[in-house]
Amino acid sequence: GGYPFKQTDSGYDVSDIGVNNAGALQGAELLVELIDSGVVPRGTDYNLMDTRFNQGEVATMISGPWAWPNLERSGIDYGVALLPRVGDERARPMFGVTAAMINSATPNDFLAVEFLENYLLSEEGMRTFNSDGSLGAVAHINYQAELADNPNIAATLENAEVGMPMPNIPEMGAFWAAMEPALQNIGSGRQSPQEALDAAARRMRQ
Repeated sequence: GGYPFKQTDSGYDVSDIGVNNAGALQGAELLVELIDSGVVPRGTDYNLMDTRFNQGEVATMISGPWAWPNLERSGIDYGVALLPRVGDERARPMFGVTAAMINSATPNDFLAVEFLENYLLSEEGMRTFNSDGSLGAVAHINYQAELADNPNIAATLENAEVGMPMPNIPEMGAFWAAMEPALQNIGSGRQSPQEALDAAARRMRQ
């Protein structure tokens, strides 16, 4: 399948870009088929997808736990499932983690560490954080056990198990900047999948 940068034993090879390889092209061509058949609206972007799903106007979307609070506020009865197959292979989502950073200039770094280690990473801290927006699957064993009966959490964990970690390298900024217009151009019909993905790969190499 497609990938932003090739993962190696020593990290990521930023010269090996996979956004326009055969697997990525197959996925983009499937997207065009879905648009041409009327399953996916032409010209759709993330914000339009999110808005229409919250209004009950579309049947499915590909998103993450960050979208759940809005769905719950909108009264949408939703569920989470494994991503479908593209051809013979199951789609592999990139997954990320929630992280906390401490400003190196702060004079109170010890207080920040104390807060993170002794409150935020506790069950109570995780529960408080989760109440303001879903964490998805969590690394805290006891709190994850508490969430285990939630089918949406279970499905999120299943997706992560077949997925790949999002590369934690600065070059990912170029990936997002290149892929957003590529997908918009594919979705609107301004470019063919091959043209749009080739342009994205060139932009990432600049």
